[in-house]
Amino acid sequence: PLPIGLINVEKIHASQMKTVATTLSVVSTWWDKVSDSGAPLPTPPTGSSDAGVLQRYNAYNNRPGSTFSEGRYQHAIKSAKCLDVALMVLLSRVAFVAKRNTGTFSVDAVAVAKGLCRCSDASRAIEDRLASMKSHPEEDITTLLSSSIVNPNSQGDQTLLSQSLQLEKEYLVEVGSCLGQCAEKLISLALQDARRMSEYENDQEWAYFVGALTPALDHTQVESKGVGCLFDDTNTEASKLNAQALRQELEKMKAIFLR
Repeated sequence: PLPIGLINVEKIHASQMKTVATTLSVVSTWWDKVSDSGAPLPTPPTGSSDAGVLQRYNAYNNRPGSTFSEGRYQHAIKSAKCLDVALMVLLSRVAFVAKRNTGTFSVDAVAVAKGLCRCSDASRAIEDRLASMKSHPEEDITTLLSSSIVNPNSQGDQTLLSQSLQLEKEYLVEVGSCLGQCAEKLISLALQDARRMSEYENDQEWAYFVGALTPALDHTQVESKGVGCLFDDTNTEASKLNAQALRQELEKMKAIFLR
C-alpha cells in the first residue's frame, strides 16, 4: 500500500482541481486486454506481504485468472522498459528547462512519488523472492508437489515443475531489474526537479512537492536500502546517494516555506 501521507497529499490536491464527471460502462485497463499466452506462472510479488512461497502458490491455486503467464511477463517487461525510456525523456526535459530558466514547467510530484513507491516495493519484493529461491529451492518444489498443480508421482510433472521454476526465475530477474532502474530514475528525476525548483521560491508548489516526496522516501527507505534488485553489476550506492541528496533538498525547501 502507498504511505498515508502521500495519499492525503493526493486527495487534497485532487479536491482543488476541476473535474469532469464521466460514466464508464466497463471498468478496465489495457492490462486486462493482454493475452494470457504461454506457460502459466505464479504472479510476481509486488510487496513484502506476497514475496513468500506460500502466498504466491496459494494465489496460484485458489484464484484462477490472477496468475501470470509467459505472455504477461513479457508484456510487463516491455511496459517497464517503456517507462524507463519515458523517464529518460523527462530527465532530459527537466535539464533543458532548468538551463532556460523556465519557472512555469513542473513535474507532478505525486505521480513521481507513487511511481517510486510502486517500483521500489515491487523490485525489492522480487529481490527477496529471488533470494528465497536461491537459498531454499526445495521449498518451492515441496510446496508445489503437494499442491493440485502437479502429480507428485509423475516424473513428467516434476520435470515440468523444475523448468517452470527456472523460467520464473529468469523473468523475475528481468522484470525486477527493469523496475529497479525505473525507481532509480524516478529518484534522479525528483532530485533534478527539486534543484530546478529551488531557483524559484513558490511556497505552494514547494509544499506540494515536499508533502509528496517526503512520505515516499520514508516508505521506501531508499537512502539506506537502495531501490531493490539491480543486476548487471549495477552499483546501488548511486541511488542511495541521490536519495540522500533529495532528502537534503526537501529539508531546505521545508525550512524556507515554514519560516
